[in-house]
Amino acid sequence: MQRRTFVLLFLSLSLTSLFAQTGETIPMDPAVRSGVLSNGLRYFIKTNARPEKRVELRLAVNTGSIMEDDDQLGLAHFVEHMAFNGTTHFQKNDLISYLQSAGVKFGAHINAYTSFDETVYMLTLPSDKQDIIHNGFLILEDWAHGITFDSLEIEKERGVVIEEWRTGIGAQQRMRDQYWPKLFYGSRYAERMPIGKKEILEKFSHASIKRFYKDWYRPELMSVIAVGDIQPDSIEYLIRKHFSNIATSDAKKVRPRNDFPVPPHKETWTAVARDKEAPNTMAQIFYKHPSQTVRSVQDYRTSLLRMLYTGMLNKRMEELTQQANPPFVFGGAFYGNFMRATDVYAVYAGTGETALERGLLAVLIENRRAQQHGFSRDEMEDYKKEILSNYESSYNNRDKVLSSSLADEFVEYALTAEAAPGMAWEYETVKRLLPTITVDEIHALAAQWITTENRIGVVTAPQNETVKLPDEARLLALIDSVATIQTAPYVYKTVQVPLLATLPRPGKIVKTKTLKEIAAEEWTLSNGMKVILKPTTYMTDEIKFSAYSFGGWSLGAPSQDMSAIYGMAPLGEGGIAEFSKTDLEKILSGKNVSVSTGIRMLSETISGQSLKKDMETMFQLIYLNFTAPRLDTTVFYALLSRQMAYIKNLDNDPRFVFSNELNRVVSRDHPRDPSVLRRERFSEINPQTALAIYLDRFAEAGDFVMTIVGSFEIETMRPFVERYLAGLPTTGRKETFKDLGIRRPDRNMDTTIYRGVDPRAQVNMQFHGALKKYDDLFLLRATAMLLTNKLIENLREDKGGVYGTSANAYANKYPVSNYAVIIGFSCAPERLDSLIGAVHEEIRKLAENGPAESDVNKIREALRRDLERNQKENAYWLRWIENAYYENASIKNITPEAQEKMIRRLSAKDIRKIAQKYIQNGHALIFKMRPEEKK
Repeated sequence: MQRRTFVLLFLSLSLTSLFAQTGETIPMDPAVRSGVLSNGLRYFIKTNARPEKRVELRLAVNTGSIMEDDDQLGLAHFVEHMAFNGTTHFQKNDLISYLQSAGVKFGAHINAYTSFDETVYMLTLPSDKQDIIHNGFLILEDWAHGITFDSLEIEKERGVVIEEWRTGIGAQQRMRDQYWPKLFYGSRYAERMPIGKKEILEKFSHASIKRFYKDWYRPELMSVIAVGDIQPDSIEYLIRKHFSNIATSDAKKVRPRNDFPVPPHKETWTAVARDKEAPNTMAQIFYKHPSQTVRSVQDYRTSLLRMLYTGMLNKRMEELTQQANPPFVFGGAFYGNFMRATDVYAVYAGTGETALERGLLAVLIENRRAQQHGFSRDEMEDYKKEILSNYESSYNNRDKVLSSSLADEFVEYALTAEAAPGMAWEYETVKRLLPTITVDEIHALAAQWITTENRIGVVTAPQNETVKLPDEARLLALIDSVATIQTAPYVYKTVQVPLLATLPRPGKIVKTKTLKEIAAEEWTLSNGMKVILKPTTYMTDEIKFSAYSFGGWSLGAPSQDMSAIYGMAPLGEGGIAEFSKTDLEKILSGKNVSVSTGIRMLSETISGQSLKKDMETMFQLIYLNFTAPRLDTTVFYALLSRQMAYIKNLDNDPRFVFSNELNRVVSRDHPRDPSVLRRERFSEINPQTALAIYLDRFAEAGDFVMTIVGSFEIETMRPFVERYLAGLPTTGRKETFKDLGIRRPDRNMDTTIYRGVDPRAQVNMQFHGALKKYDDLFLLRATAMLLTNKLIENLREDKGGVYGTSANAYANKYPVSNYAVIIGFSCAPERLDSLIGAVHEEIRKLAENGPAESDVNKIREALRRDLERNQKENAYWLRWIENAYYENASIKNITPEAQEKMIRRLSAKDIRKIAQKYIQNGHALIFKMRPEEKK
């Protein structure tokens, strides 16, 4: 008794000490160098080596559309556009051109965004050339106080911004306009969408955009972030050099940068929005709360409580989708930041159009169950294992985190003071705090979150006169009705059995081949399987694998196609061996491992990844996926019914119709083409057929080729490969795929469909044919990259006709060697034909005259920089090694040295020939969509 009292007293004192510490402010990552200039501008610098020879630069401006005056709606975002169209040191489009010459790609490495509360500019630059780094900071300085707002450039950019506005119009925008005022009840946010209003974008005065820039681009509202393979001393010098000369704001004259909370309301607001182009039905219930930025240890502990609550509740919601006649297509809950000063707890359900009330009640009842009974200790402990495993993975790879992720974290800190302590602090803190969290604390969140005040219910759905939805009064009644329901406690069943009770008998490695060109080994196993192993040090703790075998569903009868194409996902939902999906997740709790299978037209595949500690579990899952798929017909039909509910109204969406009809034309409406949605054949999907196809495709392990890449030593793999891969059964069957004869049309075609009520046109242009030399694919992709740059210059920058466009090259070696160069964009309907003509003209100039050497240099440098980065990524090697075996290509061709050689040899003459041979002389398929009113 005395001993027990002592233990309790010690525990009490320990917890008192712990909770006293939780009020401490979370420290900044000690590896970060930060400071404040005399004018108020802040900066944050961190050295990080992934990727090597790169630096991420950010200019974070604490202003957005929320600060616009009534005559400036959309101009915070327009200022961001003008930053790329003329500054003190870079006239017109010189900034983009200069960065492209350094191998920097527009969009991927040069970008920006504007939201309600902030504007952030982003640059990803090479860091191994001082002149590029210096000019990078010169660009940031220009953005901070040197945008020139040339009158001609403003007028040209109006078209680009209006085209960006055009990409966002449609059913979702129209329904949002209906419920937005209630969601943001009485708030400035309701009237300050970042894209703005078209009528203002078309006619605003130049003075008004300059006024916004002058008012809000002030040093005390700005932060500069630099993360990457850099020297902090030199970076700090450059920041001080470029930003210290920005004038300090006059506190008496500047406009205050206020926060704008969403006002509280005692009522529950409801909104029901319908649109004839809406493809899906959804209900969402929002509970608004004051924001709680994570700044102290106590805040961090609270964030773990939230993570546990929503994570466990979402698992319960997922279980509901696996029962017969599931109540919704998908459902869930989340807690997060809504607007700068407002957080939101929300529950949601996506349903079939006739099942809205049932689906909404299902999520609300689960919400109520958590409110009444909370969660069980076993349920909590299993989910704690998942959280800790994820943090462990991040901690193990803490020195391999991407610089872009760190830069974004510091942007958040600069704008909101959200803590950025570094993963070492987070992991140690999670290990310390997680065991102290109790189910009672998690349960207590429900009383805080689920309130009758500051509550909004929103339903969005297709406009269908034959389907009755609840009106706003009925929606409110449904929400209120749950408060009186007495629910039963959720029963959580623990599963504590081994994944594999009986280990398979191992086979042997019968042949070993050294692949010295890529520092890898190829093993041939006793059952015939080939395994390629490439150990790397790119990540501290990451193992990835992928495997394929030729055959696929092409070998089956046409009557089996639908079961093969749409039946594999429902089959996978059934779990594995004797374990349901839910039980399997419990067995794997605390492990960071995933394995998935697929059956394609020409091949069957299996892929996944794990941490080093979970490597044997990964191999066991591979073995079970080959030998013990699990069919649960209830789960199968549950997922199938959810799929059917999801696709039922997809034809309401003009963009889906465009894509589906395009695929129909491109495949010549081949009945076995999987890219065309054929609802009329869904009755052919059969669970027993799906299982039979799966068993047949994975019966022969001997013709699989598996590639494993990551942080392992080859010899540690030997026992796992011998037992779980070489131990797989074999039938001795030798096979390949069947050519089903699916081909693109061998002639030029120009097709137009008329869909949609919005003033928006869309085009997809495909230039295709036989790839005469598969080695030409590299040149074709380089040509497409160059053509993309020219299309952006012409269609976007010069003509202001599109927001975005690109040319992309694709090729397949099987069943016959073929290629396609695909160009797409949306635009104003009245400009569609002229812009298509402009594309043809760019192709003609490239094919007949060839590119300028300066343009070729940009592509060479972009390709070189991409290779420089990608060759240090496990995913890159996994893809290239597997592709080499899949296409029966030489391993020598995928080495960095071989790739560099091709890049160096790339010439203007090559690009001219490729453009002529494959694009200008290829079959042209032009597929257009115009609004219905233009028919």
